[in-house]
Amino acid sequence: MKEKIADIQIILQKKGFSADQIHEIIMGMEAGLHVASYASKDYMAIQMYQIRLGLQEQLPVEYYANPCYDWFQMEEIRKGLEKGIDVSIYAKPDMPYAKMRELRKGLEKDMNLSPFLHLKVGILQQLRKSILSGISIIPYIKEGYDEEQLKAIRHAVEKRIPIEPWLKPYYKGDSIREISTGLSQGLDVSLYADPGYSWRQMREIRLGLELRLDITQYADPLYSYSQMEEIRKGLELRLDVSRYSSLMYTTKEMRRRRLLLEKGEATNIEQFRQETVPGEAFYISVSEDSMTAFIHVADSHLLLKREVILAALLAQGVRHGIDEIAIDGLISGKYKGNGTIIARGTPAEEGSDGWYEFFFRTDLNRKPKELPDGSVDYHCVEWFELVEEGQKVAYYHEPQEGTPGKSVTGQLLPSRSGKEQPRLTGIGFKVLPDQKTYIATNTGRIEVNGDRMDITSLLVLEDVTAAGGDIDFDGSIQVNGNIGTGAVLHATGDIVVNGYVEAADLSCDGNILIRQGINASGAGAVRAAQNIVGHYFESANLYAEGEIQAAYCLNSRLFARGIISALDGKGMIAGGTAYSESGFQIMNAGNAAGVPTSLTTGITEDLQKESAGLTHQVKEIQEELNLLRHAYEDYRRRFKPEVRNTMKPYLELEEAIDAKQKQLSDLEKETEQMKDRLEKTDAACVVIRNILYDNVVIEISGTIWRGDQLRQVTFRKNTDGAINLES
Repeated sequence: MKEKIADIQIILQKKGFSADQIHEIIMGMEAGLHVASYASKDYMAIQMYQIRLGLQEQLPVEYYANPCYDWFQMEEIRKGLEKGIDVSIYAKPDMPYAKMRELRKGLEKDMNLSPFLHLKVGILQQLRKSILSGISIIPYIKEGYDEEQLKAIRHAVEKRIPIEPWLKPYYKGDSIREISTGLSQGLDVSLYADPGYSWRQMREIRLGLELRLDITQYADPLYSYSQMEEIRKGLELRLDVSRYSSLMYTTKEMRRRRLLLEKGEATNIEQFRQETVPGEAFYISVSEDSMTAFIHVADSHLLLKREVILAALLAQGVRHGIDEIAIDGLISGKYKGNGTIIARGTPAEEGSDGWYEFFFRTDLNRKPKELPDGSVDYHCVEWFELVEEGQKVAYYHEPQEGTPGKSVTGQLLPSRSGKEQPRLTGIGFKVLPDQKTYIATNTGRIEVNGDRMDITSLLVLEDVTAAGGDIDFDGSIQVNGNIGTGAVLHATGDIVVNGYVEAADLSCDGNILIRQGINASGAGAVRAAQNIVGHYFESANLYAEGEIQAAYCLNSRLFARGIISALDGKGMIAGGTAYSESGFQIMNAGNAAGVPTSLTTGITEDLQKESAGLTHQVKEIQEELNLLRHAYEDYRRRFKPEVRNTMKPYLELEEAIDAKQKQLSDLEKETEQMKDRLEKTDAACVVIRNILYDNVVIEISGTIWRGDQLRQVTFRKNTDGAINLES
């Protein structure tokens, strides 16, 4: 076979095929593919590569195996065939690949964008994304907004920001974004929503408003945005910005003056000599920072006079903080004067920073309470705090001025006033005209995280049954009663159930708390993008991207990225299967009846496949990049710059290389993250704090342990792959 391939290589070389083209043909032959469909010099190697991939996946490559398609077009058609969509809608040689991509992505979501093919690619992309979000930007498209403007508008509409009154066709997308950001933070955007400002100038004014600064000192279109930035930074530190805010100063000069003000060196203060020697009897020295003065006496038996000492201090420029006790000691002979401190400056005192007072609890207890008997009480779990519409939820206390200091030479030392804190951003509240008081504008759950406060809608229900229909709520759901079999609930926030759950389907983008428990008879499912917490889970199917916590789990199927814990005094996981990417912390595994129980942690086959998929994608992109670079260099060798720079394939190659390099960079980051994830997962362990019963199978990263009953044991995988038991 090797001899045959070598002969074919020679034949192909003689026919004028490039090394990359020959490589693609040979790769196809070795894979047993019908290489005749692309073994033509009419195809560039990168086009051959796309056809070969399609043949390997047993796709009908005749849809794109045509030299009239460039490699990007071929890729879009191939990806569409992989997804099983009708590629004939966009498999047209005269359609740019970027439009093909938007049509393909739309078709994958059962969305046919063909009626909008007259739109530019960027606008088509924003239309597709808006439809996926369930909003309409078609009116704005008709008004002639470009893709960057539409992107900013789409983001605002998706977040329910009232951008409509502020939209003007002459605002760039970045300007619309700055206005939208200000509206989302409750700022008075009329102070900068002006076509006279660039978006960068708008940003500086917005940042000043966020920090409650006096923006009138720089909100002038005559300032460049960088000059605005220097003045804003000075205002943040409570500096006298009038010392450098004149338009006569360049940004560089403004920055120099601001930094001098920060260091307290704004005035050209006369520098005094470090030493003065009146005769040879004694002399005064001043520290480099001018905060301490010393007296040095040559003759220890010399008795100095007060007026002589004061005259020497004055000659040295020492005017403040003079120590009268030290002078008395020198006069009386008590102090010998060998480096005695005779004056001390007064340090400047920093002002206190601004701070927020919240009128709701921010330290919620989200963990169940352990009772004296070792059991756990899930009724005390506080998942979120509720507020009422019109309730005062926060108050901002302004920063306090500092106290200026003074050096021994009398130089005034400016104090740093306390820093302003950023305005609270978020949804569900308004700020009163005093710009300090925050009032809830709706009833719901409140949560603060850093400088963001959100009051989201809360749907409160009693008992929930299938008869009431599916519930899909934008916010959090609290069920005061029970949830019956067949009920379906979805929330974009959290779900809290005060009662029991039967075989229902629950899903949310936050956490799920079930104070009583679940008995699902093996049906239904509970899915959370964060954690699932409950008293008990029987015959339940649970999927958490975070942790799963319970007093006990019986005959259930559990899946968690985070730790699975059952640490009630009698807590256990018995029966069924449980997988945790991060490990287990449980009191008892299995039960005295020997019910079959499987606990799996560490690297699984699915995780390995996910990692291998990323590695394969990186390899695939690297291979494509090599082909593109080779073709690019070939053009550079064969054609002069003035010729190749007018050739569409050459220009497309440059664009393709840039796109693939970015794609490769993103994938490499994902690969590094996966590597860290695999290392952490491989180190996961199973901790049994009480009894490990018979008939429990422990699996860690593919290694299985079966054994007899044990007590207080930790299972951990060794470097050699075996499972180690630690008592």
